[in-house]
Amino acid sequence: MSAFAAAIRPFWPANFLYADGDAVVAHSHKRRNPVTGEVEAPGLVSLSRWCRGSERGIVTKGLTVSGADQVVTLIASVPLTDEPWVPFAEGEVRVVRHGRCKDLG
Repeated sequence: MSAFAAAIRPFWPANFLYADGDAVVAHSHKRRNPVTGEVEAPGLVSLSRWCRGSERGIVTKGLTVSGADQVVTLIASVPLTDEPWVPFAEGEVRVVRHGRCKDLG
């Protein structure tokens, strides 16, 4: 997956998610900054946290994550809440499985 991502990066901003039913692979490159109009990193950001079934969960415009006690990892092009989202490095690949995130470089 890393080789494929590296091969397409020269042509356009290459941010993508790939799912195989067991895991989600996220590749981050660059995106257009709405303030400056420049294409720059980060292309994606992530938020991982423990959600308790008894708590409100993650709620923001257009997004609600709630339910059982679970680890949740969200990936988006921009932060969706006021929480501390972690930007991907340019060209970084992460795999999310069972709500947990692993950096593949």
